[in-house]
Amino acid sequence: MGNEYSPTKHWTSILRIRAGVAPHESQDEATSSFTIPDSTFALTQFLACHGYRDPAPKEQSCPPTYHLEVITTEGTLENSKFYMRGDQVAKVCRSEARMWRTSRE
Repeated sequence: MGNEYSPTKHWTSILRIRAGVAPHESQDEATSSFTIPDSTFALTQFLACHGYRDPAPKEQSCPPTYHLEVITTEGTLENSKFYMRGDQVAKVCRSEARMWRTSRE
């Protein structure tokens, strides 16, 4: 993504302060680990080139914002669980509903 990504700007995790970085100011309680507005479609292009299914938005006039959540597990990929806070699950559900409505319009 080159200059499109800025760690201090796009790292929106509540854990930033543990690394000595100022907290990210947000009205959203369910702040993602990384929040990346993709106005130049650089991340969208990257995802498409690496096999992500249909990442391109339907309208070029409405660039996507990606909310990436980093979650640790307790074991191997095949047999471990991961945990999300309730506000994170609600955010996923809101995003899914918005995507479903947009695709139907």
